[in-house]
Amino acid sequence: MRAKRKILVTGKEQGFTLLELLVALTIMALLTGTVVVTLSSQDRALDAAMNRTLGLLKSCRNNAIVSGHKYAVSFKNERSVLFLATSPGWESEKVFKQPSGLGYRFSQRFKQLSENSPEIECSPDGLNTPFALVLTMQKQSRCISSAGNGVFGVDAAC
Repeated sequence: MRAKRKILVTGKEQGFTLLELLVALTIMALLTGTVVVTLSSQDRALDAAMNRTLGLLKSCRNNAIVSGHKYAVSFKNERSVLFLATSPGWESEKVFKQPSGLGYRFSQRFKQLSENSPEIECSPDGLNTPFALVLTMQKQSRCISSAGNGVFGVDAAC
């Protein structure tokens, strides 16, 4: 035979009160809102850096076409540099500081001419070095690429 269980009724039921549930939901909503705001501000910072980099590349191309001289761009250590070709080498024309935490890397198919040369050259005929540049910031990335025809493409997901 089975033993019967006795249930004690104390007059107070177990569970959460409405006030406890509301406090827990409020805390979860605040934490979710904080995460969303943080992620969207990182997206905005990366998009702004991508737009500045794209503007620098277009400036390289336009300066080369207008001046009739080669220009180039280099990306190193959270800064980008626009160069003008001179007879012995490259002369730094303008240095752009990028936001901290921004990283640049080129895809594997990209081959730099030499370690001391800029990565991307723009010629007076409007053409440029083919490249695929990945910008990274806090585990997010954006890509800018060109087949060398002077047209720059943007891809949000690399």
